[in-house]
Amino acid sequence: MALVLVLGGLIVLSVISIGLLSLASRAVTVGTVEVDRARATALVEGAIEAATLALFAPDGRLRFQKTGGEGVMDVAGQPITVRVRDACGLWDLNQGDPAIFSRLLKRLGAADPALSVDALIAARGVEAGLLSVDQLRGLPGIDADLFRALRSNVTVNCRADRVDPDFASTALLTAIPGLTPDQAEMIIRQRREGLVDPPLLASSSAYLAPGPGQTYEITAAKAFGPGSRVFRRAEITLTHQPKAPYRVLTWSRLE
Repeated sequence: MALVLVLGGLIVLSVISIGLLSLASRAVTVGTVEVDRARATALVEGAIEAATLALFAPDGRLRFQKTGGEGVMDVAGQPITVRVRDACGLWDLNQGDPAIFSRLLKRLGAADPALSVDALIAARGVEAGLLSVDQLRGLPGIDADLFRALRSNVTVNCRADRVDPDFASTALLTAIPGLTPDQAEMIIRQRREGLVDPPLLASSSAYLAPGPGQTYEITAAKAFGPGSRVFRRAEITLTHQPKAPYRVLTWSRLE
């Protein structure tokens, strides 16, 4: 009986020890992930700042245009990939031509593009118009999946009715009236070489125009392992004022 009691006690102690070790291991894992996320956050935010400053260089806009909007920023010895686009490389919710929005919705699989277009035009009639891309969520016909697809192609900060072909995505270019999918792909290829052939844009000149190079969308992401991925999106406008050379319009954290 004494032996049974001793063995039972040893089993209980073993279970407790294993449980404590498991908790300690889990705490170390959680701590490591938090440290990795903090490192990733610092690097991503630093990369966005570096990309913003790079835009002030004489060839800053051209640098990102030639690479399809992508660039690599060195932050504390870590290469961080950023994506930079003139805000007019997106379709403006308040000023953009509704024909482009309708075609974009159709391309992205909207069941009834006309319903969403009509609702957007009505929303534009409100005194302040649309103040945020997130307001698309409230329009009829735009569900969560469609909103996610639209989010990377629209803005409220271009304030122009045309799209900048130097920074527009393939999806947005193929929504431009007069451009075929093949022509859209050709524009993507040509701008990597630093110049888009003007005749290629002629048939859609009513919908395309270079952006003013004043407001940009900058995104960056970094991960050091599972659970540590950090993604940031910023929209900034270059003021060229000595004390505040740029201003952050929006700053989004999408983990």
